[in-house]
Amino acid sequence: ILQHKPNGENTATAIEPVMESKSPKKILIVDDNKINLMLACELTRHWGHDVFQANNATQALHLFQQHCYDLILLDIQMPEIDGVELMQMLRQQNPELTTPIVALSATDEATEKARLISLGFSDFLCKPLEEERLKNMLDGEKITITSKLLTDSELPGETILDYPKTLR
Repeated sequence: ILQHKPNGENTATAIEPVMESKSPKKILIVDDNKINLMLACELTRHWGHDVFQANNATQALHLFQQHCYDLILLDIQMPEIDGVELMQMLRQQNPELTTPIVALSATDEATEKARLISLGFSDFLCKPLEEERLKNMLDGEKITITSKLLTDSELPGETILDYPKTLR
């Protein structure tokens, strides 16, 4: 934005456009690493989503009891209660829970992806987060999940999770 002031000065201000989501979601992000948590929260807020954050399982359980979420992003390696145990606790507290719970892990191995999905996670994102993949997920992209042990290039598989239907 270029502003002309009465005294003859001109000032320029750059305004970063907000890339609003097609349909804003309420998202719980859980990560014990402050930098990773801040990055994930800022990205999702920037896209127009309502973000709640927790840096440990106890905080996450408390927030989960207070709000209903459209999506939960959950770090796998946390002290005390890890992400797998927390995901199982969330699902046990509410057996009818249809909220997708996405695992966040620095390990990008096909075996780890398959293991986490077989344990009950809806999907998997590798850290550092791939902005485009996260944005597509939040905007309702259909994600292909398979229980077979495949490499990323072999993932045509069967669509098990339809984000447009699960993310309301």
